Amino acid sequence: MEKIFLSVIIPAYNVENYIKDALESLEKQTFKNFEAIIINDGSIDNTEKIAKEFCDKNKNFILISKANDGLSSARRTGVEKANGEYIYFLDSDDYIKENTFEFVYQKINADKLDAIMFNAQFINEMPNNTWAIANDKKRVVSKAIPDKIMTGFELLNYMIDNHEWRYAVWLYVVKKELVTPNKVGYFSKIVHEDAPYNFQMLNSVKRIKYFDESFYFYRIRTNSIMSSTTTSKNIESYVNAYRVIYNYININMKNLIKQCSKFEKRILDQIIEAYSKMDKAEKNKSYIFIKQLNAYLIKRKYYYNWYYFKKFMFYKWL
Repeated sequence: MEKIFLSVIIPAYNVENYIKDALESLEKQTFKNFEAIIINDGSIDNTEKIAKEFCDKNKNFILISKANDGLSSARRTGVEKANGEYIYFLDSDDYIKENTFEFVYQKINADKLDAIMFNAQFINEMPNNTWAIANDKKRVVSKAIPDKIMTGFELLNYMIDNHEWRYAVWLYVVKKELVTPNKVGYFSKIVHEDAPYNFQMLNSVKRIKYFDESFYFYRIRTNSIMSSTTTSKNIESYVNAYRVIYNYININMKNLIKQCSKFEKRILDQIIEAYSKMDKAEKNKSYIFIKQLNAYLIKRKYYYNWYYFKKFMFYKWL
């Protein structure tokens, strides 16, 4: 029996209007040696019914239904059930090109890669949203990343240095052994869980290559993360992401703390940006999370410039 090359994990929660497109894009793949694991995360609409219809006609489609516990929990469940050599996460409201997996298979085998990264394109479905209109058809990775084999750490450094850190999980196909729950964290009930996952994953990858072709189509739609109003929940999530990266560096990269501070600073920049978008009530709700962040900043004071230290120690100046 042929070994499964790729496990595609599709967490799904109340996406009855979108999941058909996602699953059809898998059904149409020119490369067939993959399994599609749909994790129905407690949907209360027709998501489960639609997923079951696809599983009934595709023997490589598998449906797992569970109580709602969030995106990261669903991804973890998928990884634990996966039989493929490589893992790919597809959001259930997006879709991919029909030759995506054929391209991935050829490139991974040609260069003996642990992981591959490719580009994506925004698809606007919010005609009255200024940001969405401005980004329609734009590519997610806007600057050129060298098309050479790198370690994950080298790629991470390049993206941070060029203000192009793209940590969305759907930009990467990765060896399963590098993203099992004992290797990377799957952080429940936070909004920006992809950042700490990506940081941990890339630091385990020895051979990765970027290909500047848009295989993924990301919907900008109502209630998506990119179109949602910024709240204290975003601050809480970014602080949690910072905490995970901080602890990972302390444990696994102790000799590189000063060099790695730029990764932590990227999360701090995102906190500052999110805070600036909130109204006064949400800023007040964020106090407890900024206070938690201060405890970490004090320990890192020798590695950050005064800008960051002042911003968070005296957060009302934000």
